[in-house]
Amino acid sequence: MVAAIESSGYLIEARISRILRQRGFFVESNIFGTDPSDPDKAIEADVVGRYREIIHDENNGSVTAAVFVECKNNSQPLAFFVQPQQVTEIDDNRIKCGGFPAFSMDQETQIQVPMRKLLQMKDWHHYCQVQEVATQFCTFERSGKKWKAGPNRNYSASFSKISLMASLDIDGGYSAPLHNIQFQLSYPVVVFQGPI
Repeated sequence: MVAAIESSGYLIEARISRILRQRGFFVESNIFGTDPSDPDKAIEADVVGRYREIIHDENNGSVTAAVFVECKNNSQPLAFFVQPQQVTEIDDNRIKCGGFPAFSMDQETQIQVPMRKLLQMKDWHHYCQVQEVATQFCTFERSGKKWKAGPNRNYSASFSKISLMASLDIDGGYSAPLHNIQFQLSYPVVVFQGPI
């Protein structure tokens, strides 16, 4: 039983929860949501951490960072294949952010501008700064004395679900009746314990 627990992701979840709490995050474990493509199916995040910082004392304006963590104790190696990013600035569309207000009026053009553009996130957010990104991955299994490389549906499903949880969360990251700045950045994160 000890070996089974040690080879699972449970201990990693506990460690990640502890680290996030030590850094000031409010932490919840094993959070379930509804899959929008199939309301009868649940999606789960192993650990969810939120760090909220007040930016305006009078009206309680805030910025929140939310991390959605999937923990994997991969006993077999995992490989990621990276490619150079051709245009890093376009990744600002992949930044998961939400809140209130979602837009602000450009004074010169009178056009509504999304907050990520107003904050010029393409100039500072790490999604837009990296020169290479992983575009594929594979896991390995032993087939006799040889290794066999291939996709692992369990991992693909986990990556998709944790990304979906982060995307869905930004819609509820604010309370409209307060009418103050409430901005949230949501990040899907996968933590591996085994070899990469």
